[in-house]
Amino acid sequence: MIRRIGLFAVTIGALALSFNGQVAAVAPLLGDGFAVVFALTFDLGTLLALHEVTSAAVAATRRWSWVALFLAGGTALGLNTWHALESGLLPAPAAVAVGAGPVVLAWVLSHMVALTLAEQPASVSTESTEPGPETSGEPVEALPKMPEPAPVPPEPEALPEPEPLASEAVPEVPEAEVQPETAPDVEADDPREQARELLRSGEVISGKALGERFGRSDSWGRAQIRAVKAERPHLVAVEK
Repeated sequence: MIRRIGLFAVTIGALALSFNGQVAAVAPLLGDGFAVVFALTFDLGTLLALHEVTSAAVAATRRWSWVALFLAGGTALGLNTWHALESGLLPAPAAVAVGAGPVVLAWVLSHMVALTLAEQPASVSTESTEPGPETSGEPVEALPKMPEPAPVPPEPEALPEPEPLASEAVPEVPEAEVQPETAPDVEADDPREQARELLRSGEVISGKALGERFGRSDSWGRAQIRAVKAERPHLVAVEK
């Protein structure tokens, strides 16, 4: 802060010397009032042009700033130098230094002030510039607590299959002990098959006797004899 104040004070002093030289040079021609306006216009124009020359990003802006700097700065520098030489109180080199020195010094110091003001501490740049909430002596009611979100239940895990009860458990039987069920011998109980087996054995019997033995008719017995004869013609059977 002290450095900035010092630079600003020195710059104001250099501008005052430049301003006074210009007013004294043009006052006989323009009068005191317009001489002040003339000096302010050229000094401020010089400072603004110098700032744009060093900071403008557009090339065209920088070119026109150089033109304004040469016109305004050159006029202020020339008037101050001419006024110092016209006084005749100092040798020419000293008069040029007294006349031109304050003008050039004002240019340099003004640029230094601009660079100093542009510097920002790191702590200031990170802080928020928004004003904080107003506080008063009255107690502030506590905001209602937001309900916590309900926990999401986890996905149910697959339950293991229940084991069968002891009363329902079916004992495993080895394959070797499992015996295939045999179908009942239907043909063995068939009277016709029994009669034909009797005839195939070579017993000589009539159709009537064959039917009576199996509780059937004579024609049934003869039919069995004919069936066996068709299979085995060499068998001898008597039909009566």
